[in-house]
Amino acid sequence: MNMSQYIQIIAVVIVFAIYIYGLFKVIKITRGSSPNKRNIVSGFTLATLLLIYLILNTYIIGPADFVQIILIFGLVLATTLYAFSAAKQANASVKMAEEMREQRLTISQPLLFPDFTEATFPEPGKIWFDNLGSGPAVRLEIKIAYSIPNVVKSAWNERTGQYGSLAGVHGANWNVVKADGRVACQPELTECHPGNIGTAFVEYSDIYGRRFLSGWGYRCEKDSKGDVTLLPTEPIYPIVREGGSSA
Repeated sequence: MNMSQYIQIIAVVIVFAIYIYGLFKVIKITRGSSPNKRNIVSGFTLATLLLIYLILNTYIIGPADFVQIILIFGLVLATTLYAFSAAKQANASVKMAEEMREQRLTISQPLLFPDFTEATFPEPGKIWFDNLGSGPAVRLEIKIAYSIPNVVKSAWNERTGQYGSLAGVHGANWNVVKADGRVACQPELTECHPGNIGTAFVEYSDIYGRRFLSGWGYRCEKDSKGDVTLLPTEPIYPIVREGGSSA
């Protein structure tokens, strides 16, 4: 084996090491993104073919082909760097698109919470639901359960619908509540005595079809007039379900 062949073997090893390193770097940057995977396939397929050509022709290359070795080495290196750069740029584009989508959803997100200031019993009391968000809420379903907020959240997350015993509610369904708007419902609370607990909550959607749940727990207490009022306890901060459909 002459000096030229030794040099070529060393070149093959160096190129192959660069190829493997670049491959792992690009895969790490572009993990989970299909456009980036196409860049990996195109760039590194070419690099692989060049490497195969170089390895298979090692035994016949003489001193006069040393320049060809350097050119192939440079081409493989350039291809690797191009694939790395293209994949990184594509990954940045995907990230920017995701950020724009999140910003659009946040700008149009509704946020409903109950207001118990007019919930006084035994006289017919009202529970208001205020939309504190920046977008309209659609397809509202208001419910009152004789259970704590954690039970309601678990049932909604698991899609069981097992919220516990539910109170009757007049005005429980609304089609649309605009931002800064409010709607009222009149509950028929059979368990409305000092010390009783419950949760007033609402399911609703945004204009993109995402389904939300939010609400507030309450505890029944007597006021100075002897009427029973609802005092807020623990909130249910909005839980989102992509794609909609209630339990």
